[in-house]
Amino acid sequence: MATAFLSLFALVGFAYYGLPFFFDFMTKEFGWSRTVVTSGNALGKLLVGTLIVSFLPKTGKSKE
Repeated sequence: MATAFLSLFALVGFAYYGLPFFFDFMTKEFGWSRTVVTSGNALGKLLVGTLIVSFLPKTGKSKE
């Protein structure tokens, strides 16, 4: 359990706080603007979020 916690802790920390470290490298290497770099990250999270929501159980009041 501790290994899973530490792995998730490191992965989420890198995903949220590690991306700004690479902004300068990506803008110089690929010629992208900062808007394109952050939009790609946001779009990826949006796609993964909708995929995860589709697997969640549908709960709530029944319409009887």
